Amino acid sequence: MPGSHSVASAAVPADTRIQRIGFSATIILISALALFFGEIATMAFGVLWALQGFFALGPVATAILAALVAPLAVAACWYLTCTAIAGERALAPNRATQGFETDT
Repeated sequence: MPGSHSVASAAVPADTRIQRIGFSATIILISALALFFGEIATMAFGVLWALQGFFALGPVATAILAALVAPLAVAACWYLTCTAIAGERALAPNRATQGFETDT
C-alpha cells in the first residue's frame, strides 16, 4: 500500500544502554543531594522537636514518633535521589547521535 511501511519497528530502541553522565555533573549531583538530605533531616528533627514540645511527650512517645517520621524522611531522600539521577541521565548527551564512538 502506498504510505505504509514494510519495516517493523521495534518496541524497545536498539540502544538501551544507560546514559552516562559526566564527572562534573556527578559532583554537582552529589553535592546537591547532600544539601537536600541535610534539609530533609533538619525538617524531620524540627517536626519531632515541635511535636514533642507541643504535646509534652516523654522519651518513649518521642521514640515512637521518631520511628514514624524517620522512614518518611528516608523515603523522601530515596525518591529525591532516584528523580535526580533520572533527570541527569535525561540531560546527558546521547553519545551515539553526537558523533562519539560507542562500545559495541
